[in-house]
Amino acid sequence: ASLLTALADLPPQPVPAENMAQLVRGGKAGAILVGSHVRKTTEQLSRLLEESGLQGLEVEVDACSGEAGKKQLTHLLDQAARLHAQDLDLVIFTSRSERQFADQATRLAFGETVSAFLMDLLRALPEDLGFLISKGGITSNDVLSSGLALRKARVMGQILPGCSVVQCPHDHPRYPDLPVVIFPGNVGDAESLALARRRLRGR
Repeated sequence: ASLLTALADLPPQPVPAENMAQLVRGGKAGAILVGSHVRKTTEQLSRLLEESGLQGLEVEVDACSGEAGKKQLTHLLDQAARLHAQDLDLVIFTSRSERQFADQATRLAFGETVSAFLMDLLRALPEDLGFLISKGGITSNDVLSSGLALRKARVMGQILPGCSVVQCPHDHPRYPDLPVVIFPGNVGDAESLALARRRLRGR
């Protein structure tokens, strides 16, 4: 936040936003995990999927548990490995259709099931993933605390206003030094998600 930056008299961030590609591990393809369902996120996702050099992978939220969940997880991971080997960025997004629930408890339980599925998917993505963009506030919280199980991370600055980049520690068991963009659901305009990805890819 600009106010805190001014009050603390912080210097410029160590890596300028337009140079964030230098943090990408080995210049490899990355993944964009989209869990947020707000209208702005859906607009940003639609715009992102028009870009070249990436492939969308839709998570069917009604098939995230039991045998259906296991089958879907295996299928998505097979696709992810094949696409990553082709140097294509993975855009993993939950199905966008509306769901109706009998009560709030049922809604929360459904959300927890979908989140657990996404975190299982994240933990099994290719180990040489170049970067990760996490789209959505709750999704990002789950990514940091559960999917990556971080106890600490280094804040590298912002790639866009309101979108911080953190870096996994050197000794992370699966993704050492992985740069992770924390991208809240209602931040930016229709172009912002595509712009963040282009900056990480140095385009």
